[in-house]
Amino acid sequence: MEKLEQLYEGDAKKIFKTADPEVLIVSYKEEPEQTDFDITYVVKNRMSNHLFKLFEKKGVPTYLINELNAVERAVKSAKEVALEVVVRNYATGDFAKKLGLKEGAKLKTPTLEFIYKNEELGNPFINGYYALAIDIVNNEEVDRIVSYAFKINETLINYFEGLGMDLKDFKIEFGRYKGDIVLAGEISFDDCGLCYKETGEDFDIYEFISEFVGEDVTYEDLFKRLGIQ
Repeated sequence: MEKLEQLYEGDAKKIFKTADPEVLIVSYKEEPEQTDFDITYVVKNRMSNHLFKLFEKKGVPTYLINELNAVERAVKSAKEVALEVVVRNYATGDFAKKLGLKEGAKLKTPTLEFIYKNEELGNPFINGYYALAIDIVNNEEVDRIVSYAFKINETLINYFEGLGMDLKDFKIEFGRYKGDIVLAGEISFDDCGLCYKETGEDFDIYEFISEFVGEDVTYEDLFKRLGIQ
């Protein structure tokens, strides 16, 4: 699949047109060294693709078509919804402070926040009624976004439990494709707040590799541990 006109360039990735107007290519800017286990573009791409497939099995539509290589994927040409969705299972950071909760306290039920993606306004937090009032989404769309977000939460909780971790929170983005809401963007370690079940300490990818994979490992060792084929 050939990349044509570049449509977007961010800090980590570029998006290109293809010969098919319904298909785009998401391309991370560089491929890191195979021994570098920082949150790199290879991990972002492959982990996101793996999780998208898990979500689809749970009834959450995504924009993923297929993985092209270690740092590229083909996606549906979904139009961005100007919301970032944050789901929280634990009270952390500013959320804990503004509600007077203990840092790291587990919430009675998961909660959800919307962030209006508008840099000029400082990307403010809004609620669903705001999103309806300023015509970001309609009633059916906001209901679907909320439903999908909580399904994703359940899937991620189970996934990370298998890795010995608790999911504190995560952020996701959605798009519209042929009139339907689909999960877009990406989701990997650095989009999730995680802590180790046994100690409660915050997740660190280097410690994770040392504990679960060992020294002198490759990306394939890491992906095998993460269940990524």
